[in-house]
Amino acid sequence: YQGSLYQGYTAASFNQVALDILNIPFQARYNFFLHKRSRLYAVMGASLQVAASTSYFITTTSSGGGPLKPEMRDVPFDNTSGGILEGGSIKENGYITGNLGLGVEHFMADRWSVFAQPTYQHSMGHFSNGFGPSHDRINTLSLWMGIRVRILE
Repeated sequence: YQGSLYQGYTAASFNQVALDILNIPFQARYNFFLHKRSRLYAVMGASLQVAASTSYFITTTSSGGGPLKPEMRDVPFDNTSGGILEGGSIKENGYITGNLGLGVEHFMADRWSVFAQPTYQHSMGHFSNGFGPSHDRINTLSLWMGIRVRILE
């Protein structure tokens, strides 16, 4: 809070964060059900997550000269850093997750397949204290879908 009774007060508080994160997975897959051209599998592993760019938003509320009106501004706090594409270091922007998932895959041809794989990633450790002013730790549930192409046999 800043200001006085005469001029009014302005309050600033952390509101939200937007991160663009690069995910580098290392995983092992176990096929537990095979039927003709389809299979079900389990995935387990770890990933390196690195924030490529960051935006921390604060909400400012002013009580002087009119009604209270929240505003969004892209103003970083002093204890936040930019992503690696904005000059930040990997130590400030990186963390490791443990990954678990299940997937289904169907082969369209010998080398081509389509797949769907829900995966849970749990934050295992940060190289620093976490992201942003509140030192956030990020856990995610994601759905990976796509086409796999086997290059080598």
